[in-house]
Amino acid sequence: MPVYDGKKYKTNIGYNGVLVNGVEILSYKSQDLCYYGDIKSIDVTGGGRQYDVINPPQLAINDGVGAGATGYVATRGSLQEIRVQDPGFDYVDVPKVSISGGNGTGAVAECKMVTVPHQVVFNSGSGSQTIVVTGSDDFNVGFLTYHKFRNHERVVYDTFGGKALSGLSTGAIYYVNTQNVAGLTTIATWVGYGGTTWYPEKTVRLHRNLDEAVAGVNTIGFTAIGEGNHQFRSLNGKSQVGSINVLESGDGYENKLKTCEPTGINTALDRITINNHDYKTGEIVTYTADANGTSIEGLSSDKKYYVFVVDENTFKLSTVGVGTTAKDFYFRTKQYENFRSIGVGTHNFNYDPIVVNVEGIVGLSSIEGANFQCVPQPLFRGEVTSVHLTHGGVGYGASEIINFNRQPRIDLYTGVSGELLPVVAGGTIIDVAINNRGQSYNTPPSISVTGIGTGAELVPEIVNGQIRSIKIIKGGIGYGASTTSLNVESAGEFAIFQANLKTWQVNEVKKNFTNIDSSDVFIEKPTQISRELQCSHAYAPRGLRKIVYQNNSAGTPLYGSRDLTLSSGVEENKTQHSPIIGWAYDGLPIYGPYGYEKSTGGSVTQLNSGYAVDLKTNRPPTSIFPQEFFVEDFTWNSNTDESYLDENNGRYGVTPEYPNGIYAYFSTLESTVTSDSSDPFNNFKKPKFPYLLGENFGAQPNAFNFLSKNNQDEIDLNKTTWVRNTEPYELLQDDSVYDYVSQSYKYVTQEGEVVFASEGAVDKVGIVTGGSLYQVGDNIVFEEKVADNFQTVANVSKVRGPGIGTISVINTKLNNIEFYPSQERGRFVGVHTTPINLQNLDKVFVSGMSTTSSDLGGKTYNIGI
Repeated sequence: MPVYDGKKYKTNIGYNGVLVNGVEILSYKSQDLCYYGDIKSIDVTGGGRQYDVINPPQLAINDGVGAGATGYVATRGSLQEIRVQDPGFDYVDVPKVSISGGNGTGAVAECKMVTVPHQVVFNSGSGSQTIVVTGSDDFNVGFLTYHKFRNHERVVYDTFGGKALSGLSTGAIYYVNTQNVAGLTTIATWVGYGGTTWYPEKTVRLHRNLDEAVAGVNTIGFTAIGEGNHQFRSLNGKSQVGSINVLESGDGYENKLKTCEPTGINTALDRITINNHDYKTGEIVTYTADANGTSIEGLSSDKKYYVFVVDENTFKLSTVGVGTTAKDFYFRTKQYENFRSIGVGTHNFNYDPIVVNVEGIVGLSSIEGANFQCVPQPLFRGEVTSVHLTHGGVGYGASEIINFNRQPRIDLYTGVSGELLPVVAGGTIIDVAINNRGQSYNTPPSISVTGIGTGAELVPEIVNGQIRSIKIIKGGIGYGASTTSLNVESAGEFAIFQANLKTWQVNEVKKNFTNIDSSDVFIEKPTQISRELQCSHAYAPRGLRKIVYQNNSAGTPLYGSRDLTLSSGVEENKTQHSPIIGWAYDGLPIYGPYGYEKSTGGSVTQLNSGYAVDLKTNRPPTSIFPQEFFVEDFTWNSNTDESYLDENNGRYGVTPEYPNGIYAYFSTLESTVTSDSSDPFNNFKKPKFPYLLGENFGAQPNAFNFLSKNNQDEIDLNKTTWVRNTEPYELLQDDSVYDYVSQSYKYVTQEGEVVFASEGAVDKVGIVTGGSLYQVGDNIVFEEKVADNFQTVANVSKVRGPGIGTISVINTKLNNIEFYPSQERGRFVGVHTTPINLQNLDKVFVSGMSTTSSDLGGKTYNIGI
């Protein structure tokens, strides 16, 4: 019984049904393919390792013939390391590390602090542009850089052995005052600062104690200049981030950029279509439009959205709640974003960016945008999980060779060619020279130090894909100037990809067209794996159609009206409904080419295929592969004419066997007879694509039908618990029925035609009726002599009598017979007074005995006379 579950099941390569002659139906779909055209998708067969998640590698698709394919890779991994690109400055307490974004969880890190000395050098001599000797209370010290002293901080004055500023003592501790006092300015000779403004970031006043510094009184005055460069040094040093330790790496951090064009935005259903988007329901994504494009009206780059997956290619979005609205409120209540336009340009979707922040309280105010916070360089590393193609390109593969899957070269660029030279002094790396800045660095590479030393830690800074600078976090110890070298190691290795090229599936019928003969047999691999080759049919075979009868509207075979007849050797059009010529493996019938014009009945016509030849752009050349050689050379077109079949080569409607309707397949032929002596279908209507079954089954296929062992030959009865019936089957009896044992004559009228008879003699004459009045020796008279035959001679050798005509029965009753025992035990003699008129051995029944000492009465006996 066919199962209709509403799903589509594609017909298989191989066998999809069986004809009534027991031969399986071969699909037009060949396993042979031509790989040529655009790239449909790229599978990640090996994810590799150590690829950056925050900045995934750049995808490069290279080929000698194909061109134009572009895309992005998605990566997933965990937190591996957090480098310190800028340690920050003057933290009051230990800053906290926050990690967010990337759809991941569980990463935890903490800062390890160090205290570093801090000093600022200035020119104290007569040539100083920042020091002046005056008699008023405006003495100040200016610096050519930011001094980074806190207000009221204690500093140590150092002259480096030179003459001190008059009023200050070398080695003495002073309090810094950076507050702006009304009317107080820098000195007039300070180039660029003109004596008109007080610059607290570059200018300080000094006091001998904290109270005076806070009150801003008793500023220390300078009565004479000093000599050379002097410095102020922070008494307690400054707290910085020395390193960031990863406590938990976490997992599931991803970068999965997906893009779509405006055609992928459905404003009617509020859906976004991206092939193989790989998002999951409940994940949170962000949206942006290209800089030169226009956003989808209804989405914003300032919001985050929950994903609701419709299918593998389609999803919807719900806004993430903010403020007093629960984060997942709109998602839980299934309130999806309403798209009021499709926008312009490319639309981008991705997880929230991975962000690592180090935040703490510092003792200084921001200066020109610098907040003195630590700048981390987080490294989330992992594997490549997928590839998103933005363009498939053209011309990839091999256009003239079947089954040659010529792959493009797929590379991941994370940067190349960086060359660094260490500068070593006293066993420590004090500087790094950049000999070659390299190119295509989209994520910071690792810098490995080789040599006999240890402990060096170098962090590269990448700008526009090149190495701009190297920050020495730790110089290490024990390095040699001539034995130390630096290697720039790009992120990631060992990813493996497989491009899925556009395929052109070979049409099995067209491929074997030159081998077709009148048998219409295709030799293919068998269903039963133990067999070698198997005969099959890919279309309705002419030999079968010549022997099956068409049906009238009641489903009764019209004997004498076969489904295929010839007139003068040419196929005729038929006016009656074709019979069932086979069954698909979904349990639905397959008819010949003739059916009712309407699905509800009516006149009979030849039903038409809904497919037409439609050669596609960038198809392999027709000079190598003629039209119809590929399945893709055909396109199904919808038609309101009910005589045209659907894409499965069937339709739902009434048939003689199913007056209430059923989904059925039909054999499809060309409408006209082929007239070409070189064509295997000369004088016949040529089979037309898709021949029998089309793209899909009409119902759910039964898996049992496809098994190679679904036959009795593959079953060892000795290994089962089955018991065989050894009684006669009585198959010739009308009421004898056994499952799986069919007597064909009960379903199809058997006909035979004598096509040849050999010569011979008469060996025996059978008697049909005996006749009457014949005598032994009478001559047997045969028909007149046939040419070239010897005359047959015979006579009657035996006759039977006339036989018994009637049988009469007479009952005789004798009374008063006296019985006497004889000399033999068990025998009696009966005496009657008159003749008894009985014969020897007649049967008599004795009854009514008056007196006796034996059990003679009540029994039947054979008598003797």
